[in-house]
Amino acid sequence: MWNKINRRLARVTNVKKATLAHSPCSVSFSFDDVPQSACRTGSRILEEHGCRGSFYACGGLTERECAAEHFHTRDDLCGLRERGHEVACHGYAHLDYQSISMDQIRRDLDQNHAFFQELGWSEPPRNFAYPYGCVSPAVKSLCGDHFASARGVQGAINGATCDLALLKSVLLCAETLSPASLDRWIEQTRESQGWLIFFTHRVVNDPGKFDCTPELLEMAVERSIAAGCTISTVGEVLEGPS
Repeated sequence: MWNKINRRLARVTNVKKATLAHSPCSVSFSFDDVPQSACRTGSRILEEHGCRGSFYACGGLTERECAAEHFHTRDDLCGLRERGHEVACHGYAHLDYQSISMDQIRRDLDQNHAFFQELGWSEPPRNFAYPYGCVSPAVKSLCGDHFASARGVQGAINGATCDLALLKSVLLCAETLSPASLDRWIEQTRESQGWLIFFTHRVVNDPGKFDCTPELLEMAVERSIAAGCTISTVGEVLEGPS
């Protein structure tokens, strides 16, 4: 209960307010944990439509396997960057930041920074997503200062003026997002001239409750383009139109 209260308090405290110079009606596609299906199938679908995505990676999940999915390899992450995608930070060990100390959080972020340095990247990722969407006012303050942006999981559209320390996002999930509700999110983004961030995990034919199918991802990309939305990475939106 207290963790839920803290997550709600974080929405209205330690706000990192910014007015974006983004293209009106922007859509970003993001992938948390970066399973191999996101690296390969997800990126391919985006690239086939001339688009790029944001991949929030945990160094500690690299080359791990579980019953449902293989996670990214180092080559996968480097390949994403080489093809113009954004590789962002999701912490190192995929920890619940509401259940550990601030010093532990700092060490986790430092460890992920070191992981990216080991890949030969001179500049660390500038954008972050809270693992599990777990955030408190104190965690938000730390991550908001540490990164250009930090993304949560509150299902809403970001306005032109938004909180960079707790960006809103919508779960792109085959279980819960129907074609009709997908269209509503995109239409609301178009009408408000806002910024819609989709997030998902695996891109597979047998999705779980946090995953999408290749068909759903392709539908979301195609319908965003048809609505006149600009598809950009999170980093590109924050940098503004070129």
